[in-house]
Amino acid sequence: MEFQDLNKDMVVFSYHVSPNFGMEGDDGGFLLELRGNGNLKFVAYRLFDEIKTMKIFKLDREETKEIFDLLKGSEHIWRQIPEKLDNHLNDGPGNINEFIFLNGKKVQAHNIRKTWLPGRLSVEVRTTRDLGK
Repeated sequence: MEFQDLNKDMVVFSYHVSPNFGMEGDDGGFLLELRGNGNLKFVAYRLFDEIKTMKIFKLDREETKEIFDLLKGSEHIWRQIPEKLDNHLNDGPGNINEFIFLNGKKVQAHNIRKTWLPGRLSVEVRTTRDLGK
């Protein structure tokens, strides 16, 4: 995919987070999605897909291209991320995270914790050994 091929139906980047359980009316997470035409959509949900808030912002062509170029330049890294990440632990409330990169690569992560380190982001997958079991 090249920048000049983008249109309103193509996803440049999307991040959706939702809780893995809860009751109707609880916070249902949010969606942040950038489309090829520069529309940046933010949606906050209540559980059971009820939209609580929706806002659409317009990025200009240069801003959209900057994000596209960043993702395209790092494609060799994010293409290596497995499509399903799950630590298989149910140690309390968790989230389901879904990422979409450049209209193709989709990654779903369940109960994954992230840790910021200087200059990089590492994903922590805890095992039963880490928990002392």
